Amino acid sequence: MTPSDARALLGVSPQATHDEVRAAFRAQIGRHHPDVNPAPGTSARAMALIEAWEVLSVEPAVTDPPVTDPPITDPPITDPPITGPLAAWATGSSVMAAAPADEVML
Repeated sequence: MTPSDARALLGVSPQATHDEVRAAFRAQIGRHHPDVNPAPGTSARAMALIEAWEVLSVEPAVTDPPVTDPPITDPPITDPPITGPLAAWATGSSVMAAAPADEVML
């Protein structure tokens, strides 16, 4: 099926936007789907509408690249002096504790 045949079947103009093509397809398939309309020939009509949608449903490519955040870089970890039996410190997004593992979360 050519794009012009698909537009004719869906009843949209060559200048129709993607949203207009989608709306025309949804309206047509709602009337001609065999689960909704038991009339003879609706299966063939629904298959033709689906084929027309597949031909015309290609959305235009996005010209702008997606915006990405810069990578997060933590400052270098330096070992501060440990004073007393327990010591903890934070650097960037890390927390360090100088204690036995079973006591850290207490």
